[in-house]
Amino acid sequence: MSRLTLDANTVGNPNYVTALARGLKILRCFGSGSEKLSNSELSRLVNVPRGTVARMTFTLSQMGYLKYTAASERYSLSA
Repeated sequence: MSRLTLDANTVGNPNYVTALARGLKILRCFGSGSEKLSNSELSRLVNVPRGTVARMTFTLSQMGYLKYTAASERYSLSA
């Protein structure tokens, strides 16, 4: 996953939406779309608590961006 660096002015800007940025960071973890990642793996990759990642992946799944595979407890990008 490529790292996006933000300066203090961006993060401190009142127009910056942290939750959206975190959600997009999660989506970027999937790269080519063939990866399957667990909440724990995503949490480590984006440096966000696992509980927060779980809520985000649930939301992204409900919106059709991620697909959850119960057998492996992993997510992948939706088609």
